[in-house]
Amino acid sequence: SFLNTMDLFWGKLPNILYNTQTGAMVNYQNQPEEIGWSAVDIGRLLIWLKIAKAQYPVFAEYIDKTILRWNFCDILDEEGTLYGAIKVNGKLVLFQEGRLGYEEYAAKGFQAWGFNTKKASKIEPYETVKIYGIKIPYDARDPRETKVLTPVLSLPFILDGLEFNWDKVKDVHSLDSVHTDSAMAHIAENIYKVQALRYKKEKILTARTDHMIKSPPFFVYDSIFASGYPWNTISDKNTYIPKATLIATKAAFGMWALWNTDYTDILIRAVQCLYNPERGWYEGRQETTGDYEKVITANSNAIILEVLLYKKQGKLYNPKTTQTYYDLILQDPFKGTGKCLPKPE
Repeated sequence: SFLNTMDLFWGKLPNILYNTQTGAMVNYQNQPEEIGWSAVDIGRLLIWLKIAKAQYPVFAEYIDKTILRWNFCDILDEEGTLYGAIKVNGKLVLFQEGRLGYEEYAAKGFQAWGFNTKKASKIEPYETVKIYGIKIPYDARDPRETKVLTPVLSLPFILDGLEFNWDKVKDVHSLDSVHTDSAMAHIAENIYKVQALRYKKEKILTARTDHMIKSPPFFVYDSIFASGYPWNTISDKNTYIPKATLIATKAAFGMWALWNTDYTDILIRAVQCLYNPERGWYEGRQETTGDYEKVITANSNAIILEVLLYKKQGKLYNPKTTQTYYDLILQDPFKGTGKCLPKPE
């Protein structure tokens, strides 16, 4: 399969981008180049490889071999911090990756394969801001010092709900009504409530998260709170772009799946027409005008498919406890060395 033969950035980990037709590593201009890796993206991939391994055990060996190709020495440190990487002037530059929401969610992917993510899994440091009286936590790391923005977005908490039911990674037995990762569950609930309350108070349909748009800068953080302001829509350069605000299709579907309320019924009706039968779901509809944002992305369409699977079976992460090829390699002191794989329990 492609995952077992794909080129890796510096022979270590999946590159940030690949050409979908050739499978070659590319840069943001879709030109051949290896540019780095994203710890958050790899964490999400690890989650879904674990889900696929459980759903289709006939492929478990090949999924295991995919993971065992990778070198984890630079993406995680001994304290469980996640690091992304970029290539600058031919040199590898590591940076701590992930902020409140995506960091904790991505860490679950590494945990699922036995890695220590103690630091990345902590929601601290955070502060809170009140919007309509509801406390919304946000990452307290100063973007002026870290050069990394800290927007509060719906999607990481939606994904955690769909895939893990806001449970700890090792919890595969608790009832759906119980959320053993109580911190993430509480934040998710408040993020949902504040958007529903905005509609109740201001009659503005709200389903906010990061998404694509058809014109520059092409990607925005459509936030609940960012850079000191509620309902702030910003680029990755922290430029305010109010015209890019959407009722995001993937966020609307996610909230509809996880919260059975009158508000989510209204949301799903607002986006149910954002569909091209030949190409898939649009990115959303503009909050200010109701116009369609007709960008079609694999990301949004994959999440909508994930929502439909969740509606059918519930919590998506249900790993098997049977021993597989991966476990045997971890236990063998002569194999898998030099790649900083986790120690067997």
